Parts: sequence; structure tokens; C-alpha cells
Amino acid sequence: MDPAGPSHNPRRFSIRAIPDRFQRSIASPFPLISATSCDIEWIEAKNTSAGRQRRDTRSGKPPQFRSLLGRRDMTENQFHLLKTKRFLPLFITFFLGAANDNFFRNAMVILILYRIADQVALDGKLLVTMAAGIFILPFFLFSALAGQLADKFEKSSLIRRIKIAEIAIMAFGAAGLVLGDAYFLLFVLFMMGTQSSFFGPVKYSILPLHLRNDELIGGNALMASGTFVAILLGTIAGSLMILWQSGVWIVSAGVLITAAIGWLA
Repeated sequence: MDPAGPSHNPRRFSIRAIPDRFQRSIASPFPLISATSCDIEWIEAKNTSAGRQRRDTRSGKPPQFRSLLGRRDMTENQFHLLKTKRFLPLFITFFLGAANDNFFRNAMVILILYRIADQVALDGKLLVTMAAGIFILPFFLFSALAGQLADKFEKSSLIRRIKIAEIAIMAFGAAGLVLGDAYFLLFVLFMMGTQSSFFGPVKYSILPLHLRNDELIGGNALMASGTFVAILLGTIAGSLMILWQSGVWIVSAGVLITAAIGWLA
């Protein structure tokens, strides 16, 4: 030990007088690394590099990991994520998925209510009520399973498979719109709800793999706002376009094209 003692160096203090069980927690900058009293003579105070390391570990991340993540410029807002390749493709995929679901669903409801029900003498109001329940039912049935699959499998490949399923379901939906079969359209709507229920858990669980911790709040906010904008646009477009002249063909082509773009994104 330095004969001058710790009083001559304000940045160091002796820990020999501290019981051994406390020396381990004080001397080690990382909670999983222990040290014995015979290995430790001095410990640096908080204004040294070791002290800074100890402060970094209190946030839950080793300092070397924090340096790899880097720090975001605090003058930036969350909209800068829309310019990055690690976020924009995800945003486009999820935006088009939400828009396409509501585009088809509302086009189908309007078509059943104002055309198909009158032609085949069905109760249009009852079918519309059934359609709302049929679309929601898969979320109740499959959401737990969807969450387990999202944890078990690689998320990017899972998203691609779900988008391929969306293209196939929309192909059946386009055929149902052209044929004008109300019950077949309700079956397609159930399949759409099933696809959406599997898409939901992976939608947000993939964001931490692409965004830094200080970007997660902004990324989630953009996803949520984009989803509601997509729902609004899909609802308006589906309700208006299905009643146009050749509106059935326009909507049928639109749902297929939108699903394909979402998969390519």
C-alpha cells in the first residue's frame, strides 16, 4: 500500500476496511463479475473511466454495447426514420396491409348492402353485421398462437410468408367480388381476419431489431399513426370506388396490386 495513504490522492480511496461481501459489489464495474479483496488495492472514484463504466452499467447495457449503438442527434425527430432503409420498407408494408384490409372489407360491405342483397333477396343489414363479427373472430381465436409463432420463427421470413398468404387471399376476394357471391365473400373476410391476426404480433415485435432504443417510441408512434391513416384511406376508397362503373373490377385489381406491392416492399 502507498505509505502516503489515500488522503494524498483525492481521486482514490482505500477499501481494505470494508467487509469482503461489500468489496465485491463496489470493486466490480459489472454486476456479473466478482473480485476478491486480495486482488483489489484501490478503486477509482466516479470521475475516472472506471467510474463512468459503472454508471453506464446501471442503465442495463455494457459501455461497449452502448458505443456500438451510437447516440441519436437530439435535434432529429421521428420523421427521419422515414428516410432510412431499416424502417421505411417496414412502414410501407404495414401501411399497405392495413389499407388493403379496409379497402376490401368496406368495398365488400357496400357491395353486399346495395347490390348483392337486393339481387338474391338476402337481408343486407344482417350480412353487414355478420361481416363485422366474422372479421373480428380470428383475432380472438388465433392471436395467442400468432404471438408464439412470432417468438419462435425469424420475423422477416414470417412477414414474407404472411404477405404471400395475403396475395392468395386477395385473389380469392377478387374472384368473390366479380362473382357476387355473398357467402363466399364472408369466407374470404374470415381468411383476411386470420391473416391480420397473424400479422399483428410480428408487426411491432420486429421494430426493436431495426431501431435503436431511443428510436423505439418514435417508430411505434409512426406505425400507429400510419395504421390509422391507412384504415381511414382504405375505408373511404373502398366505400366510394365499389359503386363506380366497373367498380368491381377496379377494386379487384386494386386489392391484388396493393398486396403485391406490400410483399415487394
